[in-house]
Amino acid sequence: MADDTRRLRVALKANALFSGLCGLALMIMPGTWSELIGLPLPWILGALGFGLACFAALAAHAAADVPARRAIIALIIGADMLWVAATPIAMVTGANTLTAPGQGLIALVGLIVAALAAAQWTGLRAVNRGPVAQT
Repeated sequence: MADDTRRLRVALKANALFSGLCGLALMIMPGTWSELIGLPLPWILGALGFGLACFAALAAHAAADVPARRAIIALIIGADMLWVAATPIAMVTGANTLTAPGQGLIALVGLIVAALAAAQWTGLRAVNRGPVAQT
């Protein structure tokens, strides 16, 4: 159980770090990212950055006390899964405006978020299952 909790905590911390760094980068340089990605409205990226920073704080908060924060962890995993589901939609609907590097970056972030969601899901299931009795 302690090992499962540790793995889940590491996955949540990784999510907090990745989300926080992405959020900070988008808030500090929305115009630069807007040009790179091909999104004509930089303020959207600044707002997204703020949302990611808040999400990062939530993930870090959940990592601090995994057993007591299972509902929050499930919410974090759900948000990650929504992000992953929205990734191809954003790529298709933005195909005419997004740059090639923008398409690649969006796909890469989607893959990273999918890996984080999978690690958190696996960890949460193991923590919820608890120790297996030996016979």
